[in-house]
Parts: sequence; structure tokens; C-alpha cells
Amino acid sequence: MKILTFNCCAVPMLAPEVDARLTRSLDEIRRLDPDVVCLQELASAQQAQWLADHFGWRQSYFEKGRRDWTAGGLAVFSKIPFTATSFKPFSKQGPRLGYGMVFRMLGQGFMRLELGSPRTVLYHTHLIPDFAGRFTLTNYGKIQSAQAAELLEALRAERTASRALVVGCLNATPSSDILRKFAELRLGDILGGSEESSVVPEDRFPSRLGGKRRLARLDYILDSAGAAQAWWVFDELHGFGDRRSTLSDHRGLLGQLGDA
Repeated sequence: MKILTFNCCAVPMLAPEVDARLTRSLDEIRRLDPDVVCLQELASAQQAQWLADHFGWRQSYFEKGRRDWTAGGLAVFSKIPFTATSFKPFSKQGPRLGYGMVFRMLGQGFMRLELGSPRTVLYHTHLIPDFAGRFTLTNYGKIQSAQAAELLEALRAERTASRALVVGCLNATPSSDILRKFAELRLGDILGGSEESSVVPEDRFPSRLGGKRRLARLDYILDSAGAAQAWWVFDELHGFGDRRSTLSDHRGLLGQLGDA
């Protein structure tokens, strides 16, 4: 199974030229030819449906949240049929105002999907960032830890899957306590704990929020079975109007998974 995770930064108030970037992303994803695509920060349910129609693959899964948002900003597109799908909102969300406002609007949570034979359970999520170092009265690290705890609890309840995967933007570094807890459940990073940044600097992708991005490894495919190869993708610059940039403020991670 070849799987791609990509924080596509398709939230209009946070990033420019969303439609043009998604159109180019569609072409680039087709070129990579993965079996499963997991997208984060895909804000609009209309955009998710447009991608599903243009991929033309056997399966897509996303849930429509409030105001035509895609629940959690999450969508999955797959050539492999799903046998079960669900989305669970986190009980802890970001504040109504401040840096975490957009995440609250999307309604963060995690997907659980069953696919393939032998049975694979895929958890797809996007945890809230820890805005430590910025002026805020909100303890984002505490919210992030609570969200991770809910996901870990669901994983501990899995008993019959041949393989478990956790895929998405975890907004935590390989040396963090959150990644250590996933490792305790024998969910290994298919990049072997590499610290190479998955975040793109401002000179390659502009920011509407101001300030410098934290360049760190935040995006993952965690696999209970091991035996995988992985590559960073979407480093190239593309023309959008009068400027050139990457497809997103994050790189994509492509993994070729071995047998369970």
C-alpha cells in the first residue's frame, strides 16, 4: 500500500490561492499515484467533493461540518475500498478567539477507517498546534495533549486489526512526549524518527498570519507493522499568478508500506 499524507493549507483566511493550489495538488498527487491520500486543512466540503469527483477513485470519506466546513478539515481518498468509516470530534477544542480559532471552527477530531485485507485500521487526524512562545492566555499544549490522549485511548481499544496506522499532522516533534506514547503502542515512525522539517519556510510559501514559522517535523505516518519506505514530496516551486511557491506550508509524506 502506498499512502500519502499532506497538510494542504486550504483554509482561505490563512493562505492564498486555495483553488489554484488544489488544482495543481490534484495533478501532483496523480503523478505520485498513491493508493490512499489523507489531507488535512481541507476546509471546504465543496472542495473535498470536487477532489473526490476528479480523482475518480473507488472511495472517499469526509464529513460535512458546520457552515459547509469539512469536519476536522480532514478528507481521505482511496483506491482501496473502506469497510467502515467514522469521525469522532475531540472533546477539547481550541478557544473561540486567538490562534486556535480556525481549528475550533473546523471542529477537530479523528477519523477511523477500516480497509484492505488483512484488515488495516487507519486513524487520520490533525492535532492543534502548541503555540508556545507566542503571546496567548490559552494553554495550547494542554489542549494538544488532551486530544492526543483521546486518540491513544481509541488505539488501545483496537484488538482485531492486523495493522494500525496513524496518519496526519500531529504538530509534535519526534522527541516529544506525544510521539513517545505512540511508540509505546508499537506505532513506529516510518521515517525512523527523522527530525528533518516538514514545514516550509516563508520564502517558499507566504504567511498571512505574520511572524516566522516554526521549522520542525510535524507530519507523520505511524505504522504498527514496520517494513516501510518513505519520501518527502512537494518541495517544488509552482507558478501562481505573479509569484512562485510550494503547494502548501507543509511538505507531503509518501510511504510505501510493506506487508503486515
